[in-house]
Amino acid sequence: GAKYTFRSDLPLESSLSYLHTNSDYRAVNSDLISGKGFMKLGPKQQLWVEGGYSVERLQKGTAKMAGALGFNYNYADDRYQISSINYYSTPYYVGLRRGMIQSDTRISKLLKNNKSISVRARYMDDDPKYLPGDRDYYFNNANRIQIYEFGYHRGKEKLQLDLRPYFMEQRGTYQDWFGLSDSQVNWKSSSIRMVGDLNFFTAAHRFSIQTDYGYTYRNTSNRPIAPFHSLRITGNYNNRWVGFNTFIQVNPFYLSDLLASSGNGKYRIYSFGPSSQLNLVENRLQVQIATMYSYYGFSRSNNFSVTANARWQMKNGWNLTADLYYT
Repeated sequence: GAKYTFRSDLPLESSLSYLHTNSDYRAVNSDLISGKGFMKLGPKQQLWVEGGYSVERLQKGTAKMAGALGFNYNYADDRYQISSINYYSTPYYVGLRRGMIQSDTRISKLLKNNKSISVRARYMDDDPKYLPGDRDYYFNNANRIQIYEFGYHRGKEKLQLDLRPYFMEQRGTYQDWFGLSDSQVNWKSSSIRMVGDLNFFTAAHRFSIQTDYGYTYRNTSNRPIAPFHSLRITGNYNNRWVGFNTFIQVNPFYLSDLLASSGNGKYRIYSFGPSSQLNLVENRLQVQIATMYSYYGFSRSNNFSVTANARWQMKNGWNLTADLYYT
């Protein structure tokens, strides 16, 4: 591959890239030309543009041409903030986002006393295709997600609160996924959800908790049978010396979560663990250690891991480091 960069006085740069790949395992090769550019439309607006063209071919036989185009737009002033991400690639495009339609737009209105309201619309349709004969041919599963959201933000001193009720609709098409079904299955899901985020930051303490509660009133997979409730919680606390992280999920959130289930196990994830950071010997020795325990109800399995890192600062800019990984 090769990449050429156009430099300017702007904070972001534009570039043009070429990439050739050859995979004996998949029995395909491809050529991709892509580019991205940044344009400042004024003191309040920015525009990013990207695009690409690719050719993918079997080593013996068929070839497919494909393309992609996208743009991101930002606007901000004293009263409004607008961000819009938009992208489209044809089904056989060989870039990282293959066969995708994506649009995510948020409009926020700033109010007094560190308050704001917002609306958001998100649409993503992921439907990649592969040439017959490609080893990835049976993995062309499709997913579609639509989200329509209203948001409220309030901040007071060190405390930040976000409430975002939203409607989410999903569709998934799966086939030959580790014995899921010999024929194609089409699942649909509709739910009403509420996000609640709480953040607290000081010079010595950092705490955040993100919750997402939902009521799924339609689920054609019947895994589990609708209606049902679901919950996701992510929590973090850190100070100068110690920290704690946790993640909890009860019942599936995405349709693709169901692909991890085996048998009749309930979809549950419980994950938590402490961490610590120490500076010793006049800050010449820095030690970090973190542990994590996770339980997965859908596969009736659990995992425990420890990671640690130590760094000893020596003279003349030299450092001696050690890493430990245990699972």
